[in-house]
Amino acid sequence: METLDRLALSAALFADFVGNLAHLNLSPRLCLALALSFSCGEDAEQRYAGLNVATASAPDGLSYRIRFLNPPWKNSQRDALAAGADTDVELRGKNDQVFIAGTAIVLEIDREAVVVDTRFSQPKYRLEATLLDCDLPLADDESCAKSIAVADNLARTAQGETSLYEGSIKSGTNDFDQKYFELLTRSIESRRNKRIAFFETPDPQRYLRVYIEGNPRLDEPEVDHMLNAIEIFEDSSRAATADGGDKP
Repeated sequence: METLDRLALSAALFADFVGNLAHLNLSPRLCLALALSFSCGEDAEQRYAGLNVATASAPDGLSYRIRFLNPPWKNSQRDALAAGADTDVELRGKNDQVFIAGTAIVLEIDREAVVVDTRFSQPKYRLEATLLDCDLPLADDESCAKSIAVADNLARTAQGETSLYEGSIKSGTNDFDQKYFELLTRSIESRRNKRIAFFETPDPQRYLRVYIEGNPRLDEPEVDHMLNAIEIFEDSSRAATADGGDKP
């Protein structure tokens, strides 16, 4: 894969460039990386021109949006998690953590070839995002997102997943100066790689969980760019409706 540092296309050609990416014979990860690598020095509308956006909101207005390139990513709105048939996600070694209803987004990249063996029936990449309430007792200055990341990492390594961050978590900041904490593991059983980020939100008692799973390694610049393009915000119109006001 050609490194992003060698890309020297003019940012002025960004819109046309993104429009032509789908017609090029590029891998999905490189396609995504090329699209997101032009995100510096522009406002959000220009920075992510040509990318699709998926948005989800809690009833009180806490919201987030994920930006992605389609193709290769597709918004799997009929997925059980996104449609609300599944109401919980895996956290701290158990698949019983209930998330805030209506806040799930699922994106997938299908396999590039048909494989008969059912062990390989999973999509090449899968991204799940959900807003959750914090269920840990916290000190006034303690981050729920960080505490959840530490607990989830400990549970996964205890169950046999291999930590690719040498057993620890890492912190990062997205393009909107919003902090997140992440872990990177590999399942011995499925041989699938997992990258899980926990974003802080304006509400200290809530966090955004972003779970990415794939066959290739996920500690790549293109995955960094996708995480950093996630934006958490308050939707005042939804908040007004939840409080009994009129939605404009």
